Amino acid sequence: MHVDESGNPSKGSYYVVAATWCLSERGRANEVLRHTADELKTIAESALHGSQTLSELKGAALPVAVVNTTVGCLNQVEYDDPTIEQTRLPWEITYPIRLSVHAVNPDIGNDVLTDVIGNFDESVQALKTLALCSVLNPLFQTTHVDLSTVDSMCVVLDSEVWQNPAEKVATVLDRAAGEVPPIEFDTRDSKDAAGLQVADLAAYSWARHQRKGDCETAVETLHPLRFAKK
Repeated sequence: MHVDESGNPSKGSYYVVAATWCLSERGRANEVLRHTADELKTIAESALHGSQTLSELKGAALPVAVVNTTVGCLNQVEYDDPTIEQTRLPWEITYPIRLSVHAVNPDIGNDVLTDVIGNFDESVQALKTLALCSVLNPLFQTTHVDLSTVDSMCVVLDSEVWQNPAEKVATVLDRAAGEVPPIEFDTRDSKDAAGLQVADLAAYSWARHQRKGDCETAVETLHPLRFAKK
């Protein structure tokens, strides 16, 4: 899984965390989804009419029309990605990339958590930790993911800001040993881990749609990939 966020967890009316899921035998996180990210980057550069060369995919740095075009092509390029499993999938539908999303209002969420915890900074960390728990929740829903053929899992998070929430979730999951395969949490720079760039586009598109009502094409592409039944 690759996890990224859009918005500020400490303030504002929106904060979205997205996790992209795939099955891979590649041992290096930076290799997984490299083909998909590179193809999407080429599509984005073409949609920009050659006006710039992208070092990486960042939804917030692209015009909405380009985000729509780029994410809208995800289902066309993911099936050609040799870094991920295409047929032996641990879920029922045939998409090799799946998505889980968590959205919350930070102003309201932190007010509630601060009333309970008594410390705003700790409340922000709690908000991020709960968001991480939420996007990983399909692991514990056998109707969504069949882990019987999965040997191990890696959760790749964007940058060190996720270190604290990741450590807390890892501690809890260690207690659930036997229920799920071993999980490794890894923080990376998005330039180094291509899958994070795909997660970034998903998080930004979802948040932008909630906030502004646009990115319709991107969200229409992403919606069927979610683990939610409806």
